[in-house]
Amino acid sequence: MGFLNAMQAIGATDQKSGLETYLSFPLRGQGKVIRVWLKTEGDSSISPLNILGIYRVDIAEFSDELTMLRRYMYRKPPSSATWTFSPIRKIDKPASEKSNYVKFFGKEGIWKEDKKSLLYKFNNAVLPDYEREKVFAEGSTALIMSELETKIQSVFKDLDKNFSHIIVFGFEDNGDFRYPGDIQPMVEYFKRKLSKSLKGTVKQNREVSTKPDESRKCKLCENETYTLVTLDKVFKFSTNDKMNTLPGLDKKEIKYAFSVCESCFQEISSGREKVDRIFTERSLLPGINIWAIPEATSNNQLLRNLLTNWQEAIGAEKAISLSEKREKQYFSRMAAQGSGLVFHFVFWETNKNQERVHLMIEDVPPERLARLASCWIDAFSRVSGNNVESNGVELDWAIRSLYKTLNTLVPSDKTANKNKKNNDKKNKNERFFRDFALTVIGKMLQGSELPVDAFKKLVMARLSSLIHGDEKWEDIQKTMLYIQVWVEYMILINYEMKGVK
Repeated sequence: MGFLNAMQAIGATDQKSGLETYLSFPLRGQGKVIRVWLKTEGDSSISPLNILGIYRVDIAEFSDELTMLRRYMYRKPPSSATWTFSPIRKIDKPASEKSNYVKFFGKEGIWKEDKKSLLYKFNNAVLPDYEREKVFAEGSTALIMSELETKIQSVFKDLDKNFSHIIVFGFEDNGDFRYPGDIQPMVEYFKRKLSKSLKGTVKQNREVSTKPDESRKCKLCENETYTLVTLDKVFKFSTNDKMNTLPGLDKKEIKYAFSVCESCFQEISSGREKVDRIFTERSLLPGINIWAIPEATSNNQLLRNLLTNWQEAIGAEKAISLSEKREKQYFSRMAAQGSGLVFHFVFWETNKNQERVHLMIEDVPPERLARLASCWIDAFSRVSGNNVESNGVELDWAIRSLYKTLNTLVPSDKTANKNKKNNDKKNKNERFFRDFALTVIGKMLQGSELPVDAFKKLVMARLSSLIHGDEKWEDIQKTMLYIQVWVEYMILINYEMKGVK
């Protein structure tokens, strides 16, 4: 409950209302926007929109200013949907101009026959539903696609391989670009799709009764309501079509699932969007997302101050050029917080259309993080023989070094990419070390005893392959140094737990 309450409290701090509580940004952080300017004729506030073609295609900077949330009007569609809430699609980071062509047109250049090509997806899973719903006039999809396949190529050479991209179908208006959220028929379309999407988890109970009915109560605010929504529309940790989760395939059990009222649902949905945007670390462990969700234990002003300060810090990081990029200050910022706050950590990964939770740790005080940071400096100083300051050996660097050090012990195999069996073995070894690192980090956050003996055995079993491998001697020395630091660090942490100095 601490995790959900904290998520809800964060959502409640946003100045959002109506549709904004259901929206999220299509990109996280910096990125680029491929804008497709649609030409229209007549009143753009009335359906159907009369599409005349494409005015132009260009590239703009992505903005995650809160005012843009409504303009993008983005929400990830259900995995099985043949439509999108708004005509926006994320694309992988670009590469060469040739690979960009393949991405849009397919390997053979015949996009109408290549289901993996982006143009095929625009033609079949993005634009047609706007015609079916009478938002676009009949024949609009064919008209748009006939011009898009020519005009989209003009931006291929300008795509930036350093950034993620999205493509947005918007509207030209007297020389200005209007995003989907600026056009009323697109807003109405979004509302209809949202209503249908939520209906799958909404339970309407309008039976008149004077007796209390627990199945009509919100599990968070405990208010009785006729409309309850289950949280699988916010978190994909479990869904109703899995037998190993409640309610599973038994529809009679749905009313016993964890359901909330629409007001609480909106706050949690808004909270998730904000946590994804500013409280998520994605570069620590491969494939793992880390949420650090703050909760105020004394007064909510502390939480508001933290949100403001954290957003300002992220803004400062964004201002740094790629050549000046420095180590992210994720755990270090949390360790610097005073009393009155705790953090709830969730380690999870995307698994196809699901979100798989590896670890959840609630109620971690900043003081614990600060002590972990202090012990790391002490351990590093003891092993290196130098008196080091916190600058340069922050907690983020310490935690990041654990997986990097362990992963160095994975035997290198130059034939791995050519041999599927060897490649699978290498990936399995990497996942093993990642999971071991995750176990250690989890115990650190929990304040539990660290597995120093298991770490030593793991290292000793692979030390020979490290020394006799293809690594440069300087790299081997660096790995050996960090192995020693981590052994010393674990011992220090365990001694502190036992009160031994």
